[in-house]
Amino acid sequence: MAVEPEGYLHAARYLVVPAGDGLEVVENGAALTRHGRIAEVGRRSAFPDPDVPVVDHGDAVLIPPLVNCHCHLELSFLAPLAEKGRWERPGEMAAWIRNLLAARESAEADGEERSFVAWQALAGLYRRGCLAVCDIGNDPASSALMRDFKTRVVFFLELLGMTAPLAPQAREILDDPPGGLRLVPHSLYGTAPDIVGRLKRMAGKTLLPIHLAESAEEVEFVATGQGPLAEFLAERGGVDPAFRPSGESPVAFLDRIGGLDENTLCVHFVQVDDSDMELAARRRAKVCLCPRSNRYLGVGRAPLGDILAAGIRPGIGTDSLASNTVLDLWEEMKLLADEHPEVDPAAVFMMASGWGADILGLAGEMGRLAPGASAAFLAARGADLPNDPADVAAFLVHSGPELELEWVE
Repeated sequence: MAVEPEGYLHAARYLVVPAGDGLEVVENGAALTRHGRIAEVGRRSAFPDPDVPVVDHGDAVLIPPLVNCHCHLELSFLAPLAEKGRWERPGEMAAWIRNLLAARESAEADGEERSFVAWQALAGLYRRGCLAVCDIGNDPASSALMRDFKTRVVFFLELLGMTAPLAPQAREILDDPPGGLRLVPHSLYGTAPDIVGRLKRMAGKTLLPIHLAESAEEVEFVATGQGPLAEFLAERGGVDPAFRPSGESPVAFLDRIGGLDENTLCVHFVQVDDSDMELAARRRAKVCLCPRSNRYLGVGRAPLGDILAAGIRPGIGTDSLASNTVLDLWEEMKLLADEHPEVDPAAVFMMASGWGADILGLAGEMGRLAPGASAAFLAARGADLPNDPADVAAFLVHSGPELELEWVE
């Protein structure tokens, strides 16, 4: 019987390693693994006589696995919604929500089919280098869909409750929450403020994702209680009395009700100004950008350069196939880099890897090629690999969708 080696020495033309808050590209690099973990990284010459088999990946870049900080795998069966590439009524969030709900209610796919499509979406994420995903669902059964898959799924059960009929039901759920599931609010227009506050207190020092400042319609509703989202909520029974508009931005409103701190994950973060970014940075809140979903819906672009300048280190999410044609973090990176040429490509890559791992509490385990991290990482190959290590980050970010990826170990 063959005995599996205790480790390997993986060598390649380039190796991406952590350097402070960013990354460094090592030419002729190597990563030594033992017992499923990275033991050491450096130049190939630092390992002249390894006691483990050597795997030479040749003209490739050894990179950490990617981390998806926001997804709704449960909605994968609604992929036909995004097939046109753009929402036909850009920026109209309430109209899109109506469209999504109608599609979900009329879909012919049963529970088994929906589960299989969600599994396929997760398999696609893994195939494109994603080793962890923050998944938000409305059905408790979704928490078991991805159990024991190679990509780790950090699942949260989303609690809706802003309308007068739904809010009391949501409060009852809080009084007797489903066992073992982490409950989170949908948004400041989808979940009443007292429920958001209770969910934040229940979360304690664990992560609490919330859709925040995604659209101009959300900003209008939170500040004034008026607009298309108010009309949508009126159609569904009216706004719960616990909500009182105060003229504030979504970020400031969330802070006032005690929902903004270092364990809050603000997803989308598009409709924000300097004061919002300063407040989020001061509270050390986490941020996740979903550029392709935002482009599809026409809600605007998150001000990435300003977010970074404020000291925030965001992650990247794909959102769902209902507002994205493909779940691929490389596509997200490329769009961010194209939309923000002033931003260092290394920062964009860190958003999809190391910073994403930090957000999900997985630092040290994945997101960076460093001692102690998982030996599940990637060898990336593509045409026109640069001769200068300083150009490798830009090559990865701009060529990502066309890269050939191979899982190591």
